[in-house]
This record gives sequence, structure tokens and C-alpha cells, in this order.
Amino acid sequence: MLVGYPPILMDTSYLSMRNPEAAKIVVRTKESQKMATPTFSEITTDRGIGLTYVCGCPCDPAAIPTSEGPGFEHCCCGKVHFAGEGARAALDGYLTERASRRRREPEYEVGDGQAVLKGESVEVAWAFPLSDQQ
Repeated sequence: MLVGYPPILMDTSYLSMRNPEAAKIVVRTKESQKMATPTFSEITTDRGIGLTYVCGCPCDPAAIPTSEGPGFEHCCCGKVHFAGEGARAALDGYLTERASRRRREPEYEVGDGQAVLKGESVEVAWAFPLSDQQ
């Protein structure tokens, strides 16, 4: 079961590659482009037990949290999700770092909430590229 919060649009279009230190994320609610909240389920992989969702591409993305922090996976289609304590902060940091070093980083619609892993509630956060929302 997932309890989600309203997704947020991350606008990274203004970032300057000449000054990566100036990179920061502007977040704003964008009701007209609200994505569907993903439904997370447990998955067992050779790396451990984590959380996945139906992505829509041939992948089975799995975020496997550890005692050191949240796990994540960035899928081949551009979607990314984190699972575990501090998932949203880790996702925000990850997207900021990517935007500071990439010329063409897409805008993402971002959300967070809770999912059940091994019978316990865990933090989840996700970012889906807006270009995929056509």
C-alpha cells in the first residue's frame, strides 16, 4: 500500500553548465500535469529484497535499501525511484547533482510517500521525466 503526496514538478531548465555551484532545484506543484502515483511492490533480486513498480519498459526497476541508506534505480526510460530512510532527500540530491553535470537533463515530476517492504513502512520517492508524460 502506498500513501502518496501531491507530485511536484522540478524545473531544472535554468541551470548553467558554466557554474554548477549555482545549480539548485525549483519545485512547484503542477496540477495540470499530475502523474499517476506509482504502485510499489516487493521484489526479490540477486542483490536483495527491494521495491519495484510497473514501469512500462522491459525493465524491473528495483530500489534496495541498506543499513547505510536508501537504495535507488534509474531505469533505462529515465524514471528513477529511491526506497528507504531519507529517500526524498537522496532523490533531490541525486537530481541536483545530475542537473549540474549534464547539458540536457529533463524536467521531472517528483513525488514521495510510504510503501510496505518486509512488512514495514518505508519511505519512497520517485521522479519521472515530463517528456514521458505525453
